[in-house]
Amino acid sequence: TETEYVSEILTRIRRFAQHHSCHVWFVAHPRQ
Repeated sequence: TETEYVSEILTRIRRFAQHHSCHVWFVAHPRQ
């Protein structure tokens, strides 16, 4: 389902963020 797809993506992002937290935060929060 779409919800399962989104959950999978978020899980991958969290796993990646554990190694690249600063970069992920920057990408997720574009400059205003």
